Amino acid sequence: MKKLRNTPEGWKYIFPKFDLKMKLSLLFLLTTLLQLQANVGYSQKTKISLNLDNVSVLNVISEIESKSEFKFFYSKEDLISMDNISIKANKENIENILGQIFSTGYIDYKVIERQIILTSKGKAKTEVKAEEKSQLQTNKISGVIIDEQGMPLAGANIVEKGTTNGVTADFDGKFIINVAGENAVLSISYIGFKTKDVPVGTQTQLTITLSEDAASLEEVVVVGYGTQKKVNLTAAVSQVNSEVFKDRPVANAVRSLQGTVPGLIVTNSTAGGEPGADSNINIRGYLTSGATGAIGDSSPLVLVDGVRMDINDVNPQDIESVSVLKDAAAAAIYGSNAASGAILITTKSGKASNGKARITYSSNVAFSSPTSYPEAASPINFAYAINDARVNNRQGVYYDETDLANIRANMANPGSAPSIESNATGNAWNYGTIGIEGTGATDWDDIILKKSAIRTKHDLSISGGNDKMNYYVSGGAYDEEGLLKVGDESFQRYNIDAKFSAQANDWLTVELYTKYLKSFTDFPSETGQGSDLRNKTRVLDLITKIKPTLPQFDPIYGEELLQHSYYPFWEFQRLKTRTDQIILAPKFIIQPTKNLKLNVDLNYRRTNGFREETVLAHQQIVPNGLVDRVSQQQTSYSPTISRNEYFSPNIYADYNKTVNNHNFNITAGFQSEITDVYSLQATTDYLITNEITSLSASLDDDQIINDEIIQDFTTMGYFGRLRYNYKEKYLAELTYRRDGSSRFAPEDRWVGLPSFSVGYNIAKEEFWPLETVNTFKLRGSYGSLGNQNVELYRYLSTIPINSPGTSFLFNGQQGIFSSTPELASQGLTWETVTTTDIGLDLGAFDNKLNMAFSWYRIDTEDMTGPGLDLPSQLGVTPPFRNVGTSRVQGFDLEVSWRQQIGDFGYSIRGVLNDYKQTIVDYPNEGKILNSFFEGQDLGAIYGYETDGLFQSNEEAEAYTATVDQSFINGFVYEGGDLKYVDQNGDGVINNGNNADGDSGDLKVIGNSTPRFQYGFTLGMNYKNWDFNAFLQGVGKRDVNLVSGNSQGFRGPSNGPFHAFVWEGHLDYWRPEDTTNPLGANTDAYFPKPYLNGGGRTNKNYSQNTTHFIQSGAYARLKSLQIGYSLSSELTTKFNVSNIRLYVTGENLFTISDLIFFDPETVRDFAGNSDLVGSASSYPLSKIVSFGANISF
Repeated sequence: MKKLRNTPEGWKYIFPKFDLKMKLSLLFLLTTLLQLQANVGYSQKTKISLNLDNVSVLNVISEIESKSEFKFFYSKEDLISMDNISIKANKENIENILGQIFSTGYIDYKVIERQIILTSKGKAKTEVKAEEKSQLQTNKISGVIIDEQGMPLAGANIVEKGTTNGVTADFDGKFIINVAGENAVLSISYIGFKTKDVPVGTQTQLTITLSEDAASLEEVVVVGYGTQKKVNLTAAVSQVNSEVFKDRPVANAVRSLQGTVPGLIVTNSTAGGEPGADSNINIRGYLTSGATGAIGDSSPLVLVDGVRMDINDVNPQDIESVSVLKDAAAAAIYGSNAASGAILITTKSGKASNGKARITYSSNVAFSSPTSYPEAASPINFAYAINDARVNNRQGVYYDETDLANIRANMANPGSAPSIESNATGNAWNYGTIGIEGTGATDWDDIILKKSAIRTKHDLSISGGNDKMNYYVSGGAYDEEGLLKVGDESFQRYNIDAKFSAQANDWLTVELYTKYLKSFTDFPSETGQGSDLRNKTRVLDLITKIKPTLPQFDPIYGEELLQHSYYPFWEFQRLKTRTDQIILAPKFIIQPTKNLKLNVDLNYRRTNGFREETVLAHQQIVPNGLVDRVSQQQTSYSPTISRNEYFSPNIYADYNKTVNNHNFNITAGFQSEITDVYSLQATTDYLITNEITSLSASLDDDQIINDEIIQDFTTMGYFGRLRYNYKEKYLAELTYRRDGSSRFAPEDRWVGLPSFSVGYNIAKEEFWPLETVNTFKLRGSYGSLGNQNVELYRYLSTIPINSPGTSFLFNGQQGIFSSTPELASQGLTWETVTTTDIGLDLGAFDNKLNMAFSWYRIDTEDMTGPGLDLPSQLGVTPPFRNVGTSRVQGFDLEVSWRQQIGDFGYSIRGVLNDYKQTIVDYPNEGKILNSFFEGQDLGAIYGYETDGLFQSNEEAEAYTATVDQSFINGFVYEGGDLKYVDQNGDGVINNGNNADGDSGDLKVIGNSTPRFQYGFTLGMNYKNWDFNAFLQGVGKRDVNLVSGNSQGFRGPSNGPFHAFVWEGHLDYWRPEDTTNPLGANTDAYFPKPYLNGGGRTNKNYSQNTTHFIQSGAYARLKSLQIGYSLSSELTTKFNVSNIRLYVTGENLFTISDLIFFDPETVRDFAGNSDLVGSASSYPLSKIVSFGANISF
């Protein structure tokens, strides 16, 4: 196959080979790192001049701090008694100056980056003397000072309150101090943290946790190509830190983000809760038509330390912070890649530790079980319901009195009565009735499902550094089991991440981010014998269709019965995958002047995939020991290899300038992305042995290459951004980006779009009357981005080539032939996404209280849609074109409160988001309901209103005599059937012309769009204990339980093969005079059942109706965690810095009115049913985990 190259003009061969580029980049990086020992950091390059005569040491320290970025940490008692000194220094480094100040040798000093820690050599001797004189200092206290993440705070000050007695914590945060008895109080202080007073009492070992001081810290938020003070933000940006991911037993970062960021919408994929399943993310309900004119991929751009990645591949343990860019003003600098927003993930970095490595290990083991699982009806109740369904369908019962007696006997004493009829034959078994399928009593849930599955997680990190370089290296291993006992599923992921940063010299900093990821999955195959019934995502569907009256084994011959009990096939049909990914991302920061930085990022990612599907030969066993037939006559093997290479150079400059309180920042640069995709799939049969799955081990001479994909595509862009603020009061930002994409024809490849945002922090004004409110910022933004989400090569006309199909030879060969060429989509170009955002940010009570509110509107123009109608004689489908406009309108709200009161601290945080999606323009003049149309609310469910169930045949006959319901179903309506309401009074139930405004009795009966999505977090800590609870949910949503695959909902109202009965299905209509042992039930939820493959069942289940609209609103305790940090007295014995033990629960309980299903696995996005009301989704898990964190 000829490879199609598709690159913007002028840049076609700018980066011809990835491997060579990366080798050269890596060589340059390693060469730079090898020279680091000759380079200098801040402490050596900073020169200070002093000219002081006869002043105290404290005055000298104050002078140094005023002339540099150095910060001293010391006990005032150690310095106040020192003699005055005189010092002269002319542009000398800090080491020389400190040597002059403390030349007497009584004070030790250590320089860590910009921190200088002073300790007294003579302290112990002085304290002994004081004890001899006053007999006051009698208690020896030892301890450790840590932050809220358990990391030690080197240099923290510990002072006995009311005295000058004090010490400084060492590099591990540890200290020892003698105090004056049990009434002593220690005052602990550290820059950027709140001072904490700790009564000593009878304690001798202390672990003291300091909380960040929001009032003293200027929170910095990661934004596109840089950072920005939160107080100066004018765009819609939300940021969360590592606390969100702390020790949660989840496979990926997405699940931890659910409900924590307003406007970030996380939903489960079709895989549901299967091991390692990915999740879907969307920002603010953004809507695109995608590549084919249907609802498209609206996933945001995800960058991990500047490298484009799948967020599901990120180890949550390595994350430092996550920024979500929600409007065009915030995301504009990333151009078309961020049309649906952007998520910027910053991973953890090393910190200065005077060269000492810090090792952190965390581990947890978790036990999971389904959150929601329908309870199966007992075998006897199953038989009662099936008999009713059979009789209602004008047929005799399946289970006669003898069968019912055998079922009861087997329930009471398994095996005490016949479980299979003696006349069962193979053919009858395959195509017969439920009665032939047994009179046993089998608990299939117990046979097929585990009580709980195990998942384990281990993470190890090593970090450290000094004032010249730092490093962070981590490794993680995650292993998750599935719920199946037979054909068990599994997912494993292993990752190694490393970050290095080094200041090579005064003007060059070199950084490197590298990652290696390896993952494996092993599942039952989705193809082979009865593939639609053995899909790994349809666990509930598979189990429920196995009748509880079916025995597992032939009672006479002991063979396991394979036909109609699908689970044994899962052993024969396996699908395995392996993924290897490597990332190399060197970065060079050049600072030629104080205000100017040049950045060069070279981001490379390569992902190799291998997928193999194996179906082994096997046969089906039927009753009486008969081998019915060979289900799979030969072994089938199908491997697929894939490769995805991505390279993105980013070159940009950043310039800062301040003139009389006018602050300017200018960023300008270039970005390009090159993606190369290849995959190859082959298939063969008749393997020599089942033990060797390889194409070379096949006896099949006709190995087939089914599919080969070769693609490459490129984007590139130029960008510029200007920021301005005056005294952090008046704020403005302007961004422009020009993008080119090879997805479009040369004349349509380029688009340039601007965005701007402004802000006004009224609280900075002198007239602001509320001293408790330190931030009251109004902000607004407006901007546009292009979206390139269309299929590749649409602007080219392709000719389908078909295999030889003629009976004649042409030049000695059978002729090949082509079909009618596809028409090119001429003029197909970018979608334009325009965002308007108006917001308010508030901070009060020293930033204990914070609030952010945004109202937004997203208009998407030139959505991809169907082409113009063409004569059918043309014989081709009209090409896609830009035709539609959609609008999303909604709001975000985030409110938080954080406070520390003595040893007790707590935080409360709530987020809320709501939006509505509307089609503004679309070429559907007739407004046909099964397509987009102008004015349509996305997610709207059209259906019929019903007025309960007919309570008798007479009532049904009288009503249908005046209201014709035959459009719904032509059978006679009876007692127990749905009663449809005649909306337009014409005496006929129908859908008119199935168009908006002409829909007969159809009307909007609900909307599947999740509304009022919220999250609520409560955190508390007291001394060594910590607690965190997270509640998440949806305030309003309608779920249509008969749309899509409603077979998984309607239970006994199916064909014989598909019929099943859950306990909830027993709430079906039964007349007063019923002979069913279940008794009468005229106030039922479910209509009367009909056991057939359609026909009478369709009276009640073929249409969307108000009867089966249920609430999908829910509230779920998403996470609950309790932790305890061991005291320093114990950790010292183990020679470790910190040990924290914890227990975590996930999805522990859910408040929901939805029957049968988990509200998070019932999916229906933008009105398109997908597994709605079916039993197809793999259940989510309720998890309890136990873990430990250890720091050395």
